[in-house]
Amino acid sequence: MYQADGKYIRYAEFVDIPGDNEPDGGPPAAARYITAESDPYRLPSMEIMALIFSEEAFRKYLQGALE
Repeated sequence: MYQADGKYIRYAEFVDIPGDNEPDGGPPAAARYITAESDPYRLPSMEIMALIFSEEAFRKYLQGALE
């Protein structure tokens, strides 16, 4: 749970990703990972290593968000 605007909210709701939490209690997979199709302005949860394992791809993702 995250606190936003004085209330607690699920991470998936915070980033507007529909769906139930995964069985491990974490947010849906679409909220966990960055892919080539991810919105560059949506911050993923902290599980970015699974799909962006190349330093160059990660740098490109971050630079794209700054443009």
